[in-house]
Amino acid sequence: MKLKPKRLAPVVPESGRPLYLSARDSLRGAIDAGVFRPGEQMPSTKELSEQMSVSLVTAHRALQELVACGVLRRSQGKGTFIHDRYPQRKDHISQCRVGLVMH
Repeated sequence: MKLKPKRLAPVVPESGRPLYLSARDSLRGAIDAGVFRPGEQMPSTKELSEQMSVSLVTAHRALQELVACGVLRRSQGKGTFIHDRYPQRKDHISQCRVGLVMH
């Protein structure tokens, strides 16, 4: 039996909001809805950008945001995966912002 590929809806731009944040929220919504399961590998950045109708840079930035928040984990040479412990921690991970301060 062949598995049906998982599809994401195109991201709808919101006025005054960066597109990567909308893409991040769309991905997280799909994860929370069970489209992607803990431990499962995410589609490639190229596949995500095509499905969500965003650029590669936007898809990559959305994935980076979710990695920084602990929703996803990256394994060099293997790919990006849903963090195994995300379901237990998702109530504690609301919005995550990462910043760099330089002198």
